[in-house]
Amino acid sequence: MSIDTIFNSQLVSTVYGQLKSKYLRIWNNYIANPPSDAVTEVWPRVYVGNLQSALSRSVIEELGITHIVTAVIGVDMSFQASVEYLYVPLLDNQSQSIADVFKVSNVFIKEALQDPNARVLVHCMVGASRSATLVAAYIMSETGFNSAHVLDIIKQKRPIINPNPYFREQLQNKE
Repeated sequence: MSIDTIFNSQLVSTVYGQLKSKYLRIWNNYIANPPSDAVTEVWPRVYVGNLQSALSRSVIEELGITHIVTAVIGVDMSFQASVEYLYVPLLDNQSQSIADVFKVSNVFIKEALQDPNARVLVHCMVGASRSATLVAAYIMSETGFNSAHVLDIIKQKRPIINPNPYFREQLQNKE
């Protein structure tokens, strides 16, 4: 039997279909049932989360999330009409200027929280660097606290936060 015959066979098509179906079920279950640390309230009505939490309708509904800041490149998040979105395409690397979006992100969060029923989720892929940095910038703008103090406050609530060194430097420059 030639390799072409194998790859063109019904068996390969069947196996591929089964694997695709299995992994789609796993992915859908993962999104529908995120782990408990997927999202954390780090400031009153302000949450830091990962991509999974932002994609989970159950998390959004359970927490009453009304606004989402997406700090990931290439992810279409506007799947719920009842949620307002701010898309800030950011990479988590040493050359990304995150300070460029502090103002627009801060304004979005502040305006959202004018409504006492609003809840804001700021997320990136893991919920550790980009999202934590944006939330830190917001808290700094509202309180006047320095970046080290604000990051400590957030870390007490969400121990996995770890903004990259360049993001930390940009926060310090805003003090």
